[in-house]
Amino acid sequence: MKPEAVTSLEDLIDICKSKNNALDDTDVRNAYELISERLKSSDYKNIEAVITHSLREASMVAEWGLGKDIVVASLLHETAESRVLSRNEISGKFGDNVVYIIDSVAEMSDRSFFRENKGLRITEYDDLPRKKAINNAIYVKIADRIDKLKFGDGVLDIPPVFLTNMTQRELFRLVKRVNAYRFVDELQELCFEIDRPDTYKEIVETCEALRNENVRSFRKTTDMLASVFDPHADNENDELAEYRSQIKQLVIEGRSYGSIIRHLKLETDGSFDGLNDHLRKDKVPLYDIVLVVEDKLSEDISKFVPNDVFFKCFEKSLMDEGIYITDHQFTTRDDRDFFVLADETDNLYRFYVRTQKEYRRFMYGEIADEPEFQFQNEKQEMELPEPRRPKIKVFKDDGTDVLITNGATVLDFAFSLSAETGLHFDYAMLNESKTRLDRNVRLNEGDTVTIVTDRNVLPDISWFESANTGMAKKYLVDHFSKRENLERLL
Repeated sequence: MKPEAVTSLEDLIDICKSKNNALDDTDVRNAYELISERLKSSDYKNIEAVITHSLREASMVAEWGLGKDIVVASLLHETAESRVLSRNEISGKFGDNVVYIIDSVAEMSDRSFFRENKGLRITEYDDLPRKKAINNAIYVKIADRIDKLKFGDGVLDIPPVFLTNMTQRELFRLVKRVNAYRFVDELQELCFEIDRPDTYKEIVETCEALRNENVRSFRKTTDMLASVFDPHADNENDELAEYRSQIKQLVIEGRSYGSIIRHLKLETDGSFDGLNDHLRKDKVPLYDIVLVVEDKLSEDISKFVPNDVFFKCFEKSLMDEGIYITDHQFTTRDDRDFFVLADETDNLYRFYVRTQKEYRRFMYGEIADEPEFQFQNEKQEMELPEPRRPKIKVFKDDGTDVLITNGATVLDFAFSLSAETGLHFDYAMLNESKTRLDRNVRLNEGDTVTIVTDRNVLPDISWFESANTGMAKKYLVDHFSKRENLERLL
C-alpha cells in the first residue's frame, strides 16, 4: 500500500509491520487514539484534515523504514504544535526521545515562517540524544512537506506558492544537512509542478513520449542487463561466478523528474527555453540503473573494488550485444560516479555501482548510517573498456551543438533532428560550403551541418546503407513497416 492511500490506523500498522514484523505497535495505536480523542474534544479547526495528514505523514516515514519513535512523532507533532498536547503528557506516555523529536520539528514549524516570515533557527545540543533528535525531526519535516505539496495544506491552509517558497528557502538546506538528496529530487519536482505547471507538464509528456517510443529497445536492453547483473537470474557463464556472487541487488527505474528538471535547469541557465533541443533521448539519460554490491568490496583487503564487478561482467557478456559505454561522469554534487550506457536506438542509461551502505545512504541519507561508518568515495578517472561508442560534437546551422555517435552520416544527423527531417532528406551542406552532399557523407568533430529537405523525397531500401545510428535505423524500419510505404516500393 502506498503511503498516500493510507486512510486508517490499520493501514498505517500494515505498513509498519511490513517493514518490521517484530514491531510493537502499542505506541503507534496509543498515539493515534490520543490525537483523535484530544482533537475531537477541542475547538480545533480542520480536525479531519489534521488526522488524515498525520496518518499519511506517519505512513511515509514508516515506509522509509524509520524507527517507531519517528512514526509516533509524525503522528503527534501537528497536534503538539497547536498546544492541544503538552510536552509532559507526551513524555509520560511515549518517552523523552519522542519529545525531543517533536521539539525539533516545532523549531521548523510552518506556523512561524508563514505568519512571521522568520527563517529557521535550529537549536544545537551537545548531548547525543538531542543531536539525533534534530536529524530525526528533519525526516518528519520532509514527510510533512511532501504530503502538503502533494495534497495541499489542510492544516493551516497555507497557499501552495508559500509552501514552495518555504521549501526552497528553508527546507532544502535541512535536507542537505542529512545528505538525503533523493528527497531533494522529490521536493524539487513537487515545487516545480506548482510553480511552473505548464513547463512541468511539457517535460513529463516529452519524457513519457520518448520512453513509450523506445519501450521495445528499453525492454530488450534491460532484459540483457538483468541476465548478467540480477543476482536472482540464471547465468551459466562460469567466468562471471566470482563477480556475480558479490551482487546483492539490481535496481532499474525511470530517472526521477526532479533530477531531469535540475539537469534541464543547468542546460538552459534556468530559463527552460528550447526544451525540444535539450530534452532528447540522445542527450538526457531517462533511466537509472543501480548495481548494489557487497559492502566488503569497499575494504582495503578486498580482492577487487565495486566497479570491477561492472567492468568484468560487461566485458565478458555484453561487449557485442548492442550496449555501449559512452561516458564516465560524476553527479552534480561530485560525490558519486556513474557510467552512461547507450543501446542500439540511443536510449541513455545512468549506471551506478554502489555498496549496500552507499545505496542505503543514497536512498535515505545519514539516518541509514551505522555510527562507525564513514562515507568515502575518492574520485578516480576510469579507463573504459572497449569497444565503446564515443560521441562527437557537431553544430546545427543556428549554432546549436548536437552530440552524435562517432561515424554518423549526414543522414543520421537529419534523423537526430526529427523523423520527418530524416525521411525527407534531400541533401546536406557542411561548414558554410554550398556543395550538395549525399546522405552517406560522414561527419567530423566540429562540423556545422545544414540539412535541406523535400517533401517529395521518400526513402528507399538503399538508405539503410547510409544509416549508422540506431535512431536512424529505427525510423527507417518504422517507415517501411507501414503497408502503404511497402506497396510504394513494390
